[in-house]
Amino acid sequence: TEDKRYIELRKHWKGNLALNTYMRIFVLQAVLVTVTSVALVYIGVSSTAQMSILGYVGAAVWTVGFLFEAIGDKQLKHHLQKADQRGRLLKTGLRRLTRHPSYFGESVMWWGIFIVALSASYGWVAIITPVIITYLLLFVSGVPLAEESMRKKPGWHEYQRRTSVFFPLPPKE
Repeated sequence: TEDKRYIELRKHWKGNLALNTYMRIFVLQAVLVTVTSVALVYIGVSSTAQMSILGYVGAAVWTVGFLFEAIGDKQLKHHLQKADQRGRLLKTGLRRLTRHPSYFGESVMWWGIFIVALSASYGWVAIITPVIITYLLLFVSGVPLAEESMRKKPGWHEYQRRTSVFFPLPPKE
């Protein structure tokens, strides 16, 4: 099935649908993938990259992000498989601490890769990757679109009030 985000985007487009789709989805994604892969490319081509303490710290940060994303996705999949939970918010597990554990995990993984890139000379240039990814997740395609679909579910306002939007925090009382 088609990603709901693309269906929503197209509702607001004017002009030629094929050209809009090509430019706004495919070309834009190609540019973003190129820019956001700077950290990985830099690590791969750098002759000065050595596994240092920064490399191990970055790998540990990446692992935390991976676990958040994987566990968050697994918990959501399990929730959606229960017939009595369809249409209801998942407010347990990692979603008790953050409304978007998968997006948080994705962001943390890219920050971990950036930390690994710091092991190479001029590795700081790779900061473009986690900054752009985090920005997109928080303000463009991740959190805003997911929150729009969650707003329609019962208990949304209370869940929104109690639960951190992105960074895992204890629920507010």
